[in-house]
Amino acid sequence: MHETGEIVDNVRDERERKAVHVRSALTCGQDSDHRNARFKYKNDLRTRQRVSEALDAAGLSYDGDLNVRHAREVLVNDVGLDKIKEQVTNPLTGLKVAGYVGCQTVRPFAVTDGGDQYDTYDQPEFLDNFVKACGAEAAAYDPKTSCCGGSVYVYSPDKTLHLIKKIVQAAVAAGVDVIATPCPLCQQNGDMYQDAINKKFGTNFDIPVVFYSQLMAIAFNMGGKKDAALDHNMIEPVKLVELEGQRLTGSSSLSPGKTSGGVKARMPGRPAFAGQAAGGRLRFVTHIGVS
Repeated sequence: MHETGEIVDNVRDERERKAVHVRSALTCGQDSDHRNARFKYKNDLRTRQRVSEALDAAGLSYDGDLNVRHAREVLVNDVGLDKIKEQVTNPLTGLKVAGYVGCQTVRPFAVTDGGDQYDTYDQPEFLDNFVKACGAEAAAYDPKTSCCGGSVYVYSPDKTLHLIKKIVQAAVAAGVDVIATPCPLCQQNGDMYQDAINKKFGTNFDIPVVFYSQLMAIAFNMGGKKDAALDHNMIEPVKLVELEGQRLTGSSSLSPGKTSGGVKARMPGRPAFAGQAAGGRLRFVTHIGVS
């Protein structure tokens, strides 16, 4: 009944919002759930019958036209890199970025109808393209689609720390200033648990993990706090904030910190999860003309 419940919830949500064309999922896994539920509804008669029965009991109906999309797909297919480049007035020159796509980001698009319209699941390029469009350097980065362990860390950290270690270690070896990702769980795990990795493995990782939208907000000359929520990252993205500070004052507005190869201070008293950047993501999507 999982698929049936998923579709019923989607129909109710979209009926209330009166918008069925674009839905931005909260996590990459939820994005996969929504797409796979729609795919099964369209291709499995028994599922359609069960969904129709459940909806009928609630006084609802569904004809299969719910189009489940993610903001990333809208940026790739509807907006395009040229439009993104046009909005860049504060290019992130000198910033070297490891584009960590994650294991679920493109997989929903690769296994359902329309998968060939977005990106490949094995060697996705969209994140590196976003980075370059913002004026930054996209580093060669092998584990871009590796799994970070997702929410498993919450109840079994020993089973996931080695996964996060692999992701961070490759970025450090590449000499990057930040890791950028589109996945909330990937960002959370990479940003929050480097101290735990250091304690277990004797490493000295301290590399910022940001959302790709935080890069775009700064490149679009938007606010570092209001729009990019850079003050909510656990590990301060020093070089990115310096770029925002130069936009405002013509010189760095930060206290001394490191770029690549040194040690940055932890942001004191910051929230554990940088999901507050979600508001900024919505603002920059509107900024480039997506409604």
